[in-house]
Amino acid sequence: MEDKIDPFAPILLVRHAQAECNIDSNIGGWQNPGLTALGRSQAKSTGKQLVKELKDKEFTVYSSPLRRAYETTKIICKELESIPVFIDELKEYQTGLPPTMNWDEAEKKWNRLHKPLKNQRICSGAETFGDLYKRAGEVLSYIMEEETNHAIIVSHAWILDKMIAWWIGFPLSEINVKMFGISNASISELSLTGFGEHMLKRLNDRAHLLESNINHPINLQDQE
Repeated sequence: MEDKIDPFAPILLVRHAQAECNIDSNIGGWQNPGLTALGRSQAKSTGKQLVKELKDKEFTVYSSPLRRAYETTKIICKELESIPVFIDELKEYQTGLPPTMNWDEAEKKWNRLHKPLKNQRICSGAETFGDLYKRAGEVLSYIMEEETNHAIIVSHAWILDKMIAWWIGFPLSEINVKMFGISNASISELSLTGFGEHMLKRLNDRAHLLESNINHPINLQDQE
């Protein structure tokens, strides 16, 4: 018997739109930068796409409170005519670096990483990658328990990466720093089969940006 796909409760993962840290090599995500002009256009295009996908459906938007995600979410929610819920646990990987430190200064503090990564941290004072993986799974579980409708999660590359890894069952011992390509303003979709099995239905979908003739420059910084 074929698995029946449950079409009623997907979780849509949206990475924040282009931020200043994506185009300026002196800015790191720990400095809490905002969106660029292109990023604001990307966020609007993403919001319009979500309006199409969620027409006549009930949904809740959850977001990281960090500025680049906050600004993305506000633009998206204006299109959706929705009020978001901000959750601290959706913040990006916590480096523990001061906001005054630029990227070049931060790189001097990076640790040499080796496997397994679960107990490794990118620099002294940062959370371990195991901590990030655990946090990603816990916040995703919390949203699943709280939400009976469609859920949209607006967050950051590294934690979304670990959410997907947790969802499809990667063991903690096998996680990498970056496992999936997740671009600015992209949409990924987590779903369940009719038998409750976890499925990655869509990954890094940027078709809505291409249709809107919005360019996708390569990010200088992936950790943000």
